[in-house]
Amino acid sequence: MFRSLVCGVLLTLTLLPRVASAAEPHWIRVDSLHFSVLTDADEKKGHEVIARFEQMRAVFGQLLYKNRLNLSEPIDIIALRSEDEYAKVAPARQRAGLGSAFFIPGEDRNYFVLNLSKDDSWRAISRDFAQVLLNYNYPPTQAWFDDGFVEYFSSLHLTDAQMQIGDDPMQGASPTFVGTLSGSQWLSLPGLFAKHEEPGHDPLFDAESWIVIHYLISKEKLPVAGAYFGAVENEKLSIDQAIQKAFGMSSAQLEQAVKDYFHSLTASVQAQATGKPGATSSNPVPAPITADVIGSSTHQIPVGEGQALVAEMSLHLPEHREEARQQLASIIDQPKMDNVVAHRAMAWDIMQKKDYQRAVEELGNAVTIDNKAPMTHL
Repeated sequence: MFRSLVCGVLLTLTLLPRVASAAEPHWIRVDSLHFSVLTDADEKKGHEVIARFEQMRAVFGQLLYKNRLNLSEPIDIIALRSEDEYAKVAPARQRAGLGSAFFIPGEDRNYFVLNLSKDDSWRAISRDFAQVLLNYNYPPTQAWFDDGFVEYFSSLHLTDAQMQIGDDPMQGASPTFVGTLSGSQWLSLPGLFAKHEEPGHDPLFDAESWIVIHYLISKEKLPVAGAYFGAVENEKLSIDQAIQKAFGMSSAQLEQAVKDYFHSLTASVQAQATGKPGATSSNPVPAPITADVIGSSTHQIPVGEGQALVAEMSLHLPEHREEARQQLASIIDQPKMDNVVAHRAMAWDIMQKKDYQRAVEELGNAVTIDNKAPMTHL
């Protein structure tokens, strides 16, 4: 009995450092060919996040027939392992019920922040991700195209090897897109194409834009839409004339083709919306890139730098700005925590107040720590 007790004590003492280590804050950066993820989770979770972003990028390129995609602004992806950590930085609009992810657009960079305690949290920002890629890889278009495309893209489901896209992106909402289109008088196609509607403000506009894109992609007519925009923008043709020239049919004929296509999908989409098993408007197909071929590298990030990167993001949310400033000041005040990112973030915040002299001084403090550190986003 004594020997068993001694062994138990020794085992406990051996495990204690590991438990303590697991509980301590830690940060890693997972890099792939096109993205970088900062996370306080483990390497497996970090790779899963970056794989989904690489897969989303590949699906986007496939839909638009593009082998090369541009991203002019840096994309920062922050993936937080727990709901508590996510709650600390979530925007006010999510306070009532924490979401799965949020997006912060910016002139200097774009932030995608994920709540890893939720399954497939990346799906919550798929609309924003598609819009960012559209902004840099497709010419400016009429509102229906961007709105319809990002809605279509937001229906994307991914696994490590398969993808599924094309279902009603409003499943679970009231009304669904299918419900809206089934119970409303549609806008005429010229009326839809001429409307300057902000996404999310008119359910009929959103739903009709979605089904038009659905039709164009299914019938492999998305390149023809490009010819239509060329006729409108460059040749200054009217909407009706441009539709006739690009699609080889009148606007009324194209409108009827879209409606016929919608009705051909209605039964399966409606069945899926009511939860009947096996009913779907799209079937899983191989993903354009599978997770097992996406290479990534992992780097340990000092705790102070990880916290500073999260605080730098929080500066972009007015409701968290003061708290972020205090955290950055606390990091800078601790010699073992002080780092370039903290000073860079402080300099950016000071520049928003147009106090350029103080901002330059803060950048000088960063250079003192590391004169090779990149400051490109200021």
